[in-house]
This record gives sequence, structure tokens and C-alpha cells, in this order.
Amino acid sequence: MCTAFSWHGRYFGRNLDLEYRYREAVVNLPRHTPIAYRHLPPDHNHYAMIGMATVEEGYPLFYDDMNEYGLCAAGLHFVGNARYFAPVSGKLNLAPYELIPYLLTRCRSIREARKVLSASVLTDTPFSDALPLSELHFLVSDREGSLVIESGEKGLSVYDAPLELLTNNPPYPFHERNIEQYRHLSEKEGEESVSRGLSAFGLPGDLSSSSRFVRAAFVKEHACYYQDTARGVGQCFHILSSVKMVEGCIRLRDGGMPKTVYSACLDRETLSYHVITYDDPLPLTVRLSREGGMSECEIFS
Repeated sequence: MCTAFSWHGRYFGRNLDLEYRYREAVVNLPRHTPIAYRHLPPDHNHYAMIGMATVEEGYPLFYDDMNEYGLCAAGLHFVGNARYFAPVSGKLNLAPYELIPYLLTRCRSIREARKVLSASVLTDTPFSDALPLSELHFLVSDREGSLVIESGEKGLSVYDAPLELLTNNPPYPFHERNIEQYRHLSEKEGEESVSRGLSAFGLPGDLSSSSRFVRAAFVKEHACYYQDTARGVGQCFHILSSVKMVEGCIRLRDGGMPKTVYSACLDRETLSYHVITYDDPLPLTVRLSREGGMSECEIFS
């Protein structure tokens, strides 16, 4: 359960909603830091990027990321619908955990990313026996727009995403159709006498993926935008708060209780990564470093 969006071309926000932790930390990957791929040669000459990741055996498994040109990406749960395939000769074969670093270390824009994706296959290659494949779909955004990437039964699909927003199941085309029934909602005050805000009556408030999609779309469309960095980042976190998971409000059959493990705001203007966690509302801010250690990524926690 997750939510991600791009906002006013400057900010990229995401909530990671899980019932467990994977020792995630903010990771800065400077230029020239070696990146290994399962079906491709290693890369030593690439753009710098920064994002949230779990580092296993020195390899950053990114949840979300931003590169030095402001291209951002996030992987979100897509359980039951994601399908991965055996490597295909003549195609660009990427394991699902390699998609974000490959796109962001090589592409400056969604236009360039789309070109890469047109020749790509997401393979059924796990990172290790201890870390099986995660079922994911992806939101990729630059200052001009966004794409949604889903690997399903028919292969890799790339959708234009005019709302610049993604949650979880069902597949993305459902969300584009579903939101049409909420176009009448408004932020403007009407003639109501019972309560303010009745113009938005019917805005879904439950925690389902489809409801979070609609609610996030409404809030980010109408939320005031501030040029000031501190207020802009703060407003991005407020939008994320509208779709946050509070521990205990969902109880899974196995006893797990999902919560918003962290909320992140990626600022393309300052190339900075801002994050708050469920237990610590004070933000950690890390700026992207283009040049740095040549042998390994930098980890901040």
C-alpha cells in the first residue's frame, strides 16, 4: 500500500506503507559509482541520484529516487497483477529492482525513459534466494509530466499519467476511469448551511488504493502551492498526510498492521531529499552529491 505523485513540476512525493521494515535509509549514488546488472555489463559512467533504499551486499535496492536532472521514480506494490518474464534475446533485460537505477542513471526525462522502456523486458530474476521478487509497478516523472509502468500478462505497458499520481491495485487504467465519477467535487464554498466543505461531499475517506488515488488527486490539485522551499516541502508533506496509514486501522489476516513507514518529498529545484518516518516527524534532509566516493554509495539514516 503506497501513494506517489508529482506536484507542480517541482516536487515528487511518496508514502511507503508496509507492516514491516527493511532497514531502509537515504542513499546517495554519485557519478561513477559502479552499478552491477544481472543481464547487462556493469556501469561506471552514469548520472548521480539520491533516494530511499535498502542496501544488500553493497547494492542499493531503491524504493524511490531522483537523479541530478530531476527525473524521479518510485516503485509501488502491485501484488497479484505484476508479471515478470524470462530474458528475451535482443531486448533490454532488467530485473525489477534494476529498473529505477537503470532509468535514472541514464535518462534525463520521461521522453528518454519512454525510449528505453520501448525495448525493455522486466525479468523474473530475484536479487537473491533470501530476497524474492517484489511485485511492483512504477511512477516516473520529470518537470513536464509522468509515466506509469506496469509489467503484466501482456508484457510491459507504459501509460501517460496526466494526473501524475499512482497508488496500487487495480491496474492503472482502472484508476483513470474510476476518478471520472468524482469530477463534480469542488474546493469552493457553496450555499451550505450545515458545514463548510460540503462541496467536496463524497470524497472517499477509506484506505483502499482506489480511494487514496481519488483523495490524493483532489488534495494535490487544490492545495496551495508556495515558491518558498520550506513551505513548499511542508505542503508536499501535508498532501502525503491526507493518504497516510495509521497503525492499527488495517489488520491483516496474519496479524500485520500496515502503517506509513516513511513519507518523502523530493525537491527538483534544490536536488534535496526530505523524509519523515512514522516514529519521527522531524525531517531528515540530504542533498544530492554529484561527485563522491568512487567505490560505494553514501548512506544516511
